[in-house]
Amino acid sequence: MAGKVSDYRSSTDFGTRAHTIMKENILHNYSGRLIPERSYLKYFEELEGDERYREGGVRYGLKDSLRLDVLEKVGNGVICVYDLKTGKSGLSPARIREIGQSVHKNFGIVNRILIIPIQPWLGY
Repeated sequence: MAGKVSDYRSSTDFGTRAHTIMKENILHNYSGRLIPERSYLKYFEELEGDERYREGGVRYGLKDSLRLDVLEKVGNGVICVYDLKTGKSGLSPARIREIGQSVHKNFGIVNRILIIPIQPWLGY
């Protein structure tokens, strides 16, 4: 648990810590089932002939990439994206569209994409 937002110098520091804790938890307890903090190019067309592309994503934080907090390939063409929200705002329609397009373009045949915001009580 990251604690309270008020325990940090800024909400950005809190968000970074919360994402780090989530990533470590996934790597230790859900490795192979969930994929944490992976960057993907926004559009598949950018992948062709691009040496920056690696199977399963691109270099973390690469310019013009989209970082997904947690990805789960459920099966039967279903992919869940869990987006940790540590601030007061949720997912905008534009961001949901961007995530959906990126997942569709990077994973080929996708029957359903579920984008699930995770916004825990933060104890402000």
